[in-house]
Amino acid sequence: MNKKIELENFFLAQTGLKQLSIAGRANVLLYSIFKTLPAGSKILFPAIMCTSPIIVAKLANMQAILADVDPTNGLLTEESVQEALKKHPDLKAILSVNLYGQRPDNENIYALCQDNKIILIEDAALGWNFNSLGKNVDIAVLSFGSKKPVDCNGGGAALTNNQELHNSVEEIIKNIQFTSNEKIQTLSGLYTRLYYLLQEWEESVPTSQINFAHFQDALSELYLKDDSTVNLGNILSSLENYQENVESRFYWAKKYEDYFQNTTLFKNFMHLEKGLGIWRYSVMYTGKNRNKFLKYIRENKLDVSSWYPSLEKLGFGTEDSKLINAQLFSDRVINFWVSDINEEIFSNTIKIIDSFRE
Repeated sequence: MNKKIELENFFLAQTGLKQLSIAGRANVLLYSIFKTLPAGSKILFPAIMCTSPIIVAKLANMQAILADVDPTNGLLTEESVQEALKKHPDLKAILSVNLYGQRPDNENIYALCQDNKIILIEDAALGWNFNSLGKNVDIAVLSFGSKKPVDCNGGGAALTNNQELHNSVEEIIKNIQFTSNEKIQTLSGLYTRLYYLLQEWEESVPTSQINFAHFQDALSELYLKDDSTVNLGNILSSLENYQENVESRFYWAKKYEDYFQNTTLFKNFMHLEKGLGIWRYSVMYTGKNRNKFLKYIRENKLDVSSWYPSLEKLGFGTEDSKLINAQLFSDRVINFWVSDINEEIFSNTIKIIDSFRE
């Protein structure tokens, strides 16, 4: 039995989803799903998420529409989809993002999609729970990239029971003109430098991050990676050990949750549940100056993130879009790693946070 069939059998047993596509990156699969739509189609994205799906949507000649989010957790909501449909009744697809591993209420969103003949895509790149993966959506996309819950240093998968959609995605993948690995390495380095440059610039010039969108055309080829380096055996082995990895991440997330529960400058918002694979543990900063806190933490050599800024803040919005909830959320969120951590690292992190004074 080849590894692709073993993977199909694994996912079928775990999720009930029969059709599996594999690619060099999750974004290759998103690009291919987008390309099944008519050229110029409108796709709805939550305003809090990674920038890469919206970049590959443009590369696929699609029109990105932003939706506001729940200000308490950054997730797409049924209400925000309804608001978007009032302005854009011709939507063709919606990307529902599992932010930091949390899943939106896809059951109600999917009902709206079915009523309006819209494809609902689950972006599970940041984490998933096998109990809900692929349910109440047309197709789910996973990532096996660095630091993800299943970290195989690359690769992505798409799962569906829609045979026609699966066949179309497979055909599109065959005809993609992939970027060379050498160019991907170059673009990846440029992206990293750009990310940290804008992060530093933001500390002095609060509106600087809006420049990010200007680089999307230059960065777009970064995401079209072929599957030559994807190791199916490694992915299968990692998936079979998924529960062990999830339990480790859950342990550290729970430790952070318990700690932040007794602080005055932070508020927990993630709902931790057994079996949930999460990317990072995220909290809301409720103090007066998040940038001051982040600067202090980074000066003490801690790797923390304030990602994701609102896509509107990064320059992906339109002149008439005012996504207030997304802005409120992005101005307060802070992320802590739950991978590559031990008691010493955790204790040192807590000690440094406790030493901060506003």
